[in-house]
Amino acid sequence: VAIVSLMKILRDPSLSSYHQKVVGSLMFIFK
Repeated sequence: VAIVSLMKILRDPSLSSYHQKVVGSLMFIFK
């Protein structure tokens, strides 16, 4: 569920300010 939510955020232009945080979160999850 968390991954799907992150992907939705990445696809939403209005949430572009969160992209950096999302990418950081993904890196943290998959490390």
